[in-house]
Amino acid sequence: MKVLYSGYAPCRYLPEDFGEHYESVVNTPYFELVEPAKMHSSLHAYAEEPLRAARCGFDGVTVTEHSPGHIPHVEQLERTLELVSDFLRS
Repeated sequence: MKVLYSGYAPCRYLPEDFGEHYESVVNTPYFELVEPAKMHSSLHAYAEEPLRAARCGFDGVTVTEHSPGHIPHVEQLERTLELVSDFLRS
């Protein structure tokens, strides 16, 4: 059996009444909801979680190629994961 990790950049900090005012959290980024300090925290966690999974020995680690609009350069994270995985295998 293989154990895989699949990462997605969630919107971690949404107002309690989000569902009453917005149609979806998946397709549309709502920049008026972004608090810079919290966004930094979310981006850091998004980058750290798959790296931690790689270090823990998951058989496969992926991140989505579709960022929700607030994740810059997801390709850089993918390349970092590739390099870390190569290092851990050697």
